[in-house]
Amino acid sequence: MKNFDIDKLKKKDAHTWGLFLNKCAKFVRREVYRWKGTESDFEEIMGELEVKVWKYLQCRLFNDWDNFGGWVWTVTDSVTKNYFKHKKRDEKRFIPFEDTRIINSEDEEDKFIQQEQKTRVWKAIKHLETKKQNVIILHYYRDLRYDEIARILHTTRNNVYQLHKRAKEELCRILKR
Repeated sequence: MKNFDIDKLKKKDAHTWGLFLNKCAKFVRREVYRWKGTESDFEEIMGELEVKVWKYLQCRLFNDWDNFGGWVWTVTDSVTKNYFKHKKRDEKRFIPFEDTRIINSEDEEDKFIQQEQKTRVWKAIKHLETKKQNVIILHYYRDLRYDEIARILHTTRNNVYQLHKRAKEELCRILKR
């Protein structure tokens, strides 16, 4: 990997930061492909990685590229593995909202059951904090991506990701009662 000027990265020089993220993106894309992930997974991982690298770059004393470069690859690998590990775990625990939508069915009993599920999910959403409600509704019912939600809510993409993750966990707990 090309050596980047760490001082320019710390000052978040747009050109240097862009080159650095593009270089990281190549590695992350390979890892996402290896894990059979999607473009959405790639965007989530890159967002989390950018925040993590920026945060630690500001508080750690990296004087030479070798230490920083090695640390970046370790963190990139760790973030990617953790993302897919948590995604797999969440998929097992979470009832997708798509499953709660009413489909056209001739059977009145199916319609009734689906309506009950939808009502149950909405009641569970109402128990969430307002921020989490907004993220869930915008993501699942308005089909918005995290970066779009972040712009609407005037927050960071990573914060939206964290709110979404916590909201799903809380919804799972509520719905299991």
